[in-house]
Amino acid sequence: MCNSSRVSFFNPDWQMAFARVLEETDTNELFGWVEVAEAAMLVRYEAVGQGHKHGRERRNLERALDQLVRLKRERLGFPGEISWPKQSRTSPRHRRKQASGRRA
Repeated sequence: MCNSSRVSFFNPDWQMAFARVLEETDTNELFGWVEVAEAAMLVRYEAVGQGHKHGRERRNLERALDQLVRLKRERLGFPGEISWPKQSRTSPRHRRKQASGRRA
């Protein structure tokens, strides 16, 4: 298992943890690094929010999180249905529209 203190969950440089996942060949170590990277990425995704200022980073995080899901399935044997919460990827306008559709 990896030492999670190597990467701060609040570090905007989540790419470091994700790169470590991509480089890891030992399955036991990989599992630990996946946990660290996924947590760092989700915390950062929430921190950047939906504003235009971090649009590129948010798109990069979305791609990396999708890649992490595939890696968990292919290399660690996780079930095919796993995914990270995609609701947070929708715009506030789209969420309001969805909510008003449910009320009708």
